[in-house]
Amino acid sequence: MTKDYAAFSRVYLFGICLTPIIYLFLISVAGIRSPQKKSVSEVEQIGVLVPAHNEKLSIVRTIESLQNAADDDIDINVITDNCSDNTAELAQQTSANVLERYNLDVRGKGAALQWAMQ
Repeated sequence: MTKDYAAFSRVYLFGICLTPIIYLFLISVAGIRSPQKKSVSEVEQIGVLVPAHNEKLSIVRTIESLQNAADDDIDINVITDNCSDNTAELAQQTSANVLERYNLDVRGKGAALQWAMQ
């Protein structure tokens, strides 16, 4: 049993030592690299979809918060979904684009987002 353990240990240690060497070889010779992610400042335009349903008390604060969080200009799109208050009017007073949706058969913020993406 000690021989089996010793053989297993050698193979295991060999694998641990060899794996980084193979990885470095592939990176340097084959040119395999992980995809580089773009930072927010390198992206041309960022768009944000904000679904809203009767949120007159918080919609302006939400839009202002998004504008303050972004270094550059962002495209804020508010999708009002079957609102019975003045959420759309308040959002239009800001720099956000407002899409008004009325569909009593299909409701909810998820449905509003799906509608906006079509």
